[in-house]
Amino acid sequence: MRQYYYQNLMRLMLIGISLLLPLRLLAATPRATVQKPLVVAHFMHQMSIGAEHGAGEGMFAAAPSTVNGVMAHHIDEYLVNYRHPYDAARQDIAYAKNCGIDAFTLLLSASHLPASQFANTIKAYYQVACERGDFYLAPDIWEGNLTEANVTKLANALRLLKDNYDAAWLRFHGKRVVLMFPSMPFAEFDTKVLSVLGGIDNVYLITYGYPKDPAWAQHASGFTNWHAHVGYGEESSLRDLEWQTAQVTGVDYWQPVSPAFQQSRSWPKTFMPNVREKLGMTAFTQAWEQAIAHQAPGVFLQTWNDLTEDMAVMPETNHGFAYYDLTTFYAQWFHTGKQPPITKDTLLVFHHPQLVNGMQLPPGRKPMPTFAWISTPPTDYVGVVSFLTQPATVTVSLGEKVLAQRECPAGFSKWLIYNPGTLAPNEFGKRTPVYPIANAALAITTLDKPLWDAELYLAVTRQQRRLGVFRSHRPIVEAAGRGDLCTIGDVFNIPPQ
Repeated sequence: MRQYYYQNLMRLMLIGISLLLPLRLLAATPRATVQKPLVVAHFMHQMSIGAEHGAGEGMFAAAPSTVNGVMAHHIDEYLVNYRHPYDAARQDIAYAKNCGIDAFTLLLSASHLPASQFANTIKAYYQVACERGDFYLAPDIWEGNLTEANVTKLANALRLLKDNYDAAWLRFHGKRVVLMFPSMPFAEFDTKVLSVLGGIDNVYLITYGYPKDPAWAQHASGFTNWHAHVGYGEESSLRDLEWQTAQVTGVDYWQPVSPAFQQSRSWPKTFMPNVREKLGMTAFTQAWEQAIAHQAPGVFLQTWNDLTEDMAVMPETNHGFAYYDLTTFYAQWFHTGKQPPITKDTLLVFHHPQLVNGMQLPPGRKPMPTFAWISTPPTDYVGVVSFLTQPATVTVSLGEKVLAQRECPAGFSKWLIYNPGTLAPNEFGKRTPVYPIANAALAITTLDKPLWDAELYLAVTRQQRRLGVFRSHRPIVEAAGRGDLCTIGDVFNIPPQ
């Protein structure tokens, strides 16, 4: 019910926000410099999750948690590639910088620093960012247990970052950026936590959600939100409400851009494939385009590397380089205000690894009683993003049967092929689906039947000449463990003719 709470909260706040606006204007400080828009990505300590520390700076052994279900093998993959925190930091930051990300926000709670299972990871990323000098980090404070002791620990953690890694601290309009859920009285947060940074006057404070508390609203420089846990329709509504809030209050809105979400949790007798259907690349690209249209001060990617929730932008098994390449394109567009030119023919393809009507619980398991089995009913879909130097005909087939065909124009275009019938409510939970609308930026082909078991192929022709036939690296059904509704991403580079 979290998504509905956010929707109702935003609507109520829009009614009352005008009462806070005079106070907001009195507290505003003039901005002497123009700050370029930034792309930041939430960063999970993925390398440490389910891993065991070794000696020295922290060598890690792959020991993924048993509760991570079908996603656990991705932790294995991450640890195999990045055995050492400094190697991981250098690789991740280089990847992120190359695709247009300016900064990471690192998850920080009271227990993380100076010593915890995550401490070496946090320190490694800050140290590497200091060494580079062109990439930045900001603390992303998520702390629900705000005892007096934990408040003191949070302050000490911020002091440690400031004293040792201040050169790597993300700054916006000359102030250190801090993200925080407004979960304690603002005056206490300012005097007991932000005081180590010189107080709120020296901090660019970004809150999750526009604060309902007047003190937090008065001092928040910007706000964002966590859209990972809502489906396509709810996310579209939330973005519109939050942009309205930004326009009324004048507070900076850092546009959330969320990849797909799928989290599996497995206990002895229960199982939860926890899905938020975003229709492949559809919600992701629409959020980017909304940020560009509104000239947002920043984009907040959710997330760079959360493999356990199928949300990684970083290259990995499920998505390959698909989300990464898409982020590279949009980040350049966002930074420059101009759509990047197309220099080579490339297709990005997104789909589930199995059919929705093939979803099954593992043998002997029941759905968790506290969660709908499928939190937003998923659909069978194939999403195609085209980067074409010249127009071409793209044919999508399942096995030998043509699913859909389209004349894709030169340049950048998006195409969603889906069966809305699979969005019907199921026995585990009912949600009102909101369907995407075809427009100049998105072509839609609606199917009248669900997909069938087959491998996914794309054929590309131009002027009746076939340029290539491409097969998905994870065929539908064949490679899926039942209950796995991750998003698969493929990159097909068409050979030059």
